[in-house]
Amino acid sequence: MAMRLSTGLRNALAGGRSVITGIFVGNTVSFDAATKEIHDSGDGFVSAGFKAGDKIAVHGTSSNDGTYTAVSVAVGAIVVEETLVNETAGSMFALAAGRGGAINDIFREGVIEIRSGSQPASADDAESGTLLVTITDNGNTHNNTTGENGLEMDDAASGGKVEKKAGQTWRGTAVNSGTAGWFRFFARAHTLGASTTSRRFDGAIATSGAELNMASTAITASQTVTIDGFSVTIPAS
Repeated sequence: MAMRLSTGLRNALAGGRSVITGIFVGNTVSFDAATKEIHDSGDGFVSAGFKAGDKIAVHGTSSNDGTYTAVSVAVGAIVVEETLVNETAGSMFALAAGRGGAINDIFREGVIEIRSGSQPASADDAESGTLLVTITDNGNTHNNTTGENGLEMDDAASGGKVEKKAGQTWRGTAVNSGTAGWFRFFARAHTLGASTTSRRFDGAIATSGAELNMASTAITASQTVTIDGFSVTIPAS
């Protein structure tokens, strides 16, 4: 079989543009070099739309203008990967989060369904076979509005390949018994059924030589299923 991309995904990759997903302007923001935290005494980061994994552009500061990667986001603090300089609140600072058309952006906070039977002819087709298990972060319930417990891939790619985020555990509890035949990776909206606009891709499952290889394709209801490694490679030609 082969990896099959939906029309919605191909359109997103072909014409993807960065969009602003979170914005904050105020004088309540400070920066802590020791903890790599951007603080907001007004607790406004979550309501402003910031999420873990965002690329955040900072403007208007004395020492911290630049782009940062959000490791975690709480109402009053964003922990970033990069180095910060101590800076107190009081001046007007602007923070904006943007996401683009990259694979890791499109499928941020998505889910994987593992199903029995054969992979559909197109990722635009409705799901076939029996749903065996839904894979989320640590097996927790996925929220397709907020993205809570959704899957993440690394922000950085290497050799044309982007991989599962190392800090996450991709697993789920099987709801039915059967033989895993194929999977569908959904973007956060988790849109089911036939669609030419939803963003998703499919692949076959086997013990070797497939898009998703498992030690055993036999799945039993109530079994915990874990995906230890997952990557998407953009071909060179």
